Amino acid sequence: MKTTFVLILTITISVAAFSQGQSARLAGMGNLSIALPDPESEALFNPAKATRLKGLIIRGNPFLSNYSLKREGSSTSSSGSSSYSSSSSNEIDNGVTLLPVDVLLSLGPLVLGGSGALSSYSSKNINSYDQSSSSYRSTGQSEYETNGSGKTFTARGAFDLGILSVGGAASLISQAGELKQSWSSSYTGGTPGSSQSEYKDEGNGKNFQVGALMGTPEQFEISVVAFLQNINDEGKPTKIVENGIPRPLDKPDVSFNKDSFSGLTADVRHQLTESVLLGGRFSLLSSTSEMSEKSQWYDQGSSQPIYEERKTGNSEVSSYQLAAALTWQVTGTALLGLEFSLAPTTSTHKSFYTTSGTTFDNRRYNRGDVQYESTYEGPMKSLRLGGEIAVSESFTVRSGAQVIWISAESSSKQYYQPGSSEAKGQTSSTFYVSGGFSYNLGFMRIDYAL
Repeated sequence: MKTTFVLILTITISVAAFSQGQSARLAGMGNLSIALPDPESEALFNPAKATRLKGLIIRGNPFLSNYSLKREGSSTSSSGSSSYSSSSSNEIDNGVTLLPVDVLLSLGPLVLGGSGALSSYSSKNINSYDQSSSSYRSTGQSEYETNGSGKTFTARGAFDLGILSVGGAASLISQAGELKQSWSSSYTGGTPGSSQSEYKDEGNGKNFQVGALMGTPEQFEISVVAFLQNINDEGKPTKIVENGIPRPLDKPDVSFNKDSFSGLTADVRHQLTESVLLGGRFSLLSSTSEMSEKSQWYDQGSSQPIYEERKTGNSEVSSYQLAAALTWQVTGTALLGLEFSLAPTTSTHKSFYTTSGTTFDNRRYNRGDVQYESTYEGPMKSLRLGGEIAVSESFTVRSGAQVIWISAESSSKQYYQPGSSEAKGQTSSTFYVSGGFSYNLGFMRIDYAL
């Protein structure tokens, strides 16, 4: 058996949030993916597609994402003989690094592989304000800084049954992070206040994928993949100082999150003509989250604190996506792609009373009763356009754009102080531009996306 060895190095640098996926080629074209095959990366999304790769493939995908923003504002107003002025500033710095290595080896109809990835992230947010009048002044500043790292190890396999290929993948995920936050404030005639705190966060989880692949684009290619992911997270303080006085941490306030994500995606591709490839996608996605905390609290009629875990909230999100796309091979060296998708989303969130007691209007509530709930419904529509052109046999450039429209309706209810709110007709839009290139060195391909 002749063995083929391919090494692919992918470098992605994104100025947007780290949501580009694991294909620098597709990210550079506005995140096209439905009617634009990318064989070197598709096995990461559907393990059954690994059967289309032959020989030994070792792929490195270093991702770098950096984002910085600084905003300043000021205003003045007057009321009668008094005037007021205020100023504020906000500085944000975010960075994400991902260093994965993937290995695949085909042994006839059987393909085996695995991957390992190290990730790190950092974020810093500084807010300050200054408000004053002729007789009053208030100043303050808050700062939030997070740093973290994670590890993911994956084993995958696939088998070619002829007209049908099947595959599966399983991943172990671990992550750890630190949060530092502080604030200080002062105002005329009052006592200055300050607080500093530090928290540690640890989490672990598992991810499972099962995929199937049937047919070819020349006929009809059908790709189906399902996934399930569970993440458990725990955070607790390591330092709390309020107005210069350290707070004992013998019984810290510990927070727990249990998140579950599941989904099913089906893609169809068909080669309409020699230069036009059509595609469609249907997806179902859902997630649930349970929040709880372990802290001290006092039951009514008792002077002794109780230290235990109590459920504080849960949330559910469900969505489905319908999408259509086409790719046009304009010339032998130029390609254009277009996608449109519609994704209605529904979410609910509830928080619960952690103790029992009486509201302001003498209504009785029990531990575990709903304290607050909110709902959200809204379709998200997106349009993606991208293309690439081969400048030479070894050098390819690409660019793309993505527009997202959201219209939503939301409502909320507060049970501690009876009240509700509704918001309809909320709309927003976002526009992204991306680009990149590929350089083929023969034994190695370098992909870059911005």
